[in-house]
Order: sequence, then structure tokens, then C-alpha cells
Amino acid sequence: MSRKKIAVIQPIMIPGGGTEAVTAWTIEALKNDWDVTLITFSDIDASTLNQYYGTEFTGNDFAIARPRQLPLLSRTNRFLMLKDHLMMRYCKSVRDKFDLFIGAGGSPMDFGNRGMQFIHLGPDSTVVKVLQKDERLSSWYWMGKSAFTRLCENISGWTDEALERNLSMPNSEHTAEVAVQTYGIKKYQVMYPPVGKPNTPTPWAERENGFLCIARIVPPKRIHEVIEIIRRVRESGYDLSLQIVGRSDDDEYLDQIMDLQRKHSAWISINGGLPRAELLSLMNRHKYGINGALDEHFGIAVAELVKSGSIVFVPNGGGQTEIVGAPKLIYDGVDDAVAKIIAVVSEENAQQIALEKMAQQGDIFSIEAFCNKMRRTVQDFLQPVAR
Repeated sequence: MSRKKIAVIQPIMIPGGGTEAVTAWTIEALKNDWDVTLITFSDIDASTLNQYYGTEFTGNDFAIARPRQLPLLSRTNRFLMLKDHLMMRYCKSVRDKFDLFIGAGGSPMDFGNRGMQFIHLGPDSTVVKVLQKDERLSSWYWMGKSAFTRLCENISGWTDEALERNLSMPNSEHTAEVAVQTYGIKKYQVMYPPVGKPNTPTPWAERENGFLCIARIVPPKRIHEVIEIIRRVRESGYDLSLQIVGRSDDDEYLDQIMDLQRKHSAWISINGGLPRAELLSLMNRHKYGINGALDEHFGIAVAELVKSGSIVFVPNGGGQTEIVGAPKLIYDGVDDAVAKIIAVVSEENAQQIALEKMAQQGDIFSIEAFCNKMRRTVQDFLQPVAR
């Protein structure tokens, strides 16, 4: 009996991102039971996914299909919505070759057939702002984006029925709320992303007395605010370091952050995207983690820091609050962050309480839980639909 064929779709893949982790581990979860093909515009291979995400792919575990792109689009990281809809158009052209499409890029997809789709949209997403007619957008900007959205939908042949056909898998309860408000999605199942951890966490007393911030160096991640928070904690007499790890997709903002690093080079260090082993080693060595983004749809780096044994501070918004689950580690603004960090770093008892909470929260998220749930969900979805 031939195995069913599954296509996993992510139009653009940039190693080091959380969305790519979901794609990689989706393929890992399914490769033994189904014939899997990754469909992407990006030039990526199994060894790169292994390097960044700890998967164990060999050359024959899955196929890769790369639809052709216009040369102009292949040279830019912009026009992501257009690329999504060009990918949908392609998927419809090959829909008879697959038994199931799984959209892993984070946006709703119309494959022409029933499918599954991960939803990774946050309220700060431009798509969400346009569809919800966010009053912060100028009327001209909204009209322009709306017209561009309609153009993209015409290219793909998008229909709203796709939202009803597909099983949506938001990556947090927070994301589910955004999806319901934005798209009116009624049928969904929360699927927490795969979260890894070091094999042997370093004991607390042996860790570096500093903060690790893992995030793309772009304005929505608010790296500048993270720096200001740690600067003010240091001014209060606590000798803490800050290491920032993440690729940059915004040269102007990177220059701003590098200027701050040079100004405070005694305690700030910055790395670009790192291979998986190096990143896990860093998480394993730091006592504390911090995130600056206000509305993370999930925050996989936050979850990995929690599982590595760090105490992690996050802003009050988004799926990251579900990960941390402790009001004393969730802050509203710079002043509140400084006060809450000092309350923890100054008291061993407060650290112990926070570590116990982190251990409890870490048990909720794991690679094994993701893979098991993904296999069960696909098996159920492929069952014949009752007429």
C-alpha cells in the first residue's frame, strides 16, 4: 500500500527563525509515516535545518520542491504577502499530487483542497492591522494595502471558504484570539511550537550573572528598550551583563543598536544568528533571559530559555505571557521591568521561587509533545470525512 503524500509549505525560509523551527520539526514528526515534500521559494536543505534546529534528517527523509520566482522577488525579503499568494497559486496547480497540504508559514492559506495551517499572526502584523481597519493607519496607507491585498488574492484565486475548509493551528491562545477577531476562524486547535532544551542544564550557581536576549534585531523586538532596562538595573548597583543574539533584517535599526553596544561595550555583546549547538550553550550558561517585543504571537526563544533553566522576564502582551505564567516576571514598561528584575536578582529566595515556576512551565512545552500531537492531528485529519 502506497504511503500518502504530504506537502509542507513555507514560502520563505531564513535559518534561525522560530517559524522555520516549526517547519523543520513538522517534517521530522511526519517523515517516518508519510512521504513528505517541503515546498519553498528559498534555497535551503536538510543539513541546514539540522544545524539550526537539531533535527536528524538524512538525504532521503523528504523531498524539496522550489517553484520558480520572478527574479525581482527572489532578490528581496519584502512582498511577503505576494509571495504567499504566488505559493498558493502554485499549490493549486499541483494539488492532485498530494493528499494533504500543511501551511507552516504562519498565515492562512488557500490550497484549493482541505488542508492544515499554522497561524503565527500577532496584533502588530500589518495584515492584521489592515484587515481589522486599525485606526492608527492613515486612510491612504490602508487603501493602498487593501488594494494590494485584493490584487494578491486575485493572483492566488483566494476564497474565504478556505478558512472553513482548513484546520487552523494557532501557536498560542493569544494567537487564536487574534485569528478569530481577524478572520472569523471558528475551527482551530492550539498547537504549541516545538521547544528544545540543553541535554544537561548548568546548575544555577555556576551560571553567568547576566541576561540573554534572543530576537531578530528589528524595531518590533524593542532591543533598545531591553538595553535601557538592563542599564537602569546596573545603575541600581547590580553587575549584570547583556548578550543579544539574532539576525538583523533592518540595517538602520542594527546601526542604532550597535551604537548602543559600543557605548556600553563593557557589559553588552551582540551576535548574529547562531547554529543550534552554540545557541543552546548560551542559554545553558545564563541565569536570566529577557524579551522586549510587546505582542509575540508565541515566543519560541522565551520558551527555550525557560526550559534551559533561566528566569525569563517578558512584556505584558502576547503568547509569551502563557509561557512564563508568573505575574512577577511580566512587566508593563521600563520602570516596572526594572523594579521586577531588581526584586528577583536581589533575593535568593525570590530566585528559587521563580526557578520552580520556570520548571513547571517548561514541562508544558517540548519537541516530543509537538511531534506526538502533530502526528495524531495529521492521522485524524486524513481520516475520510463523514458525508
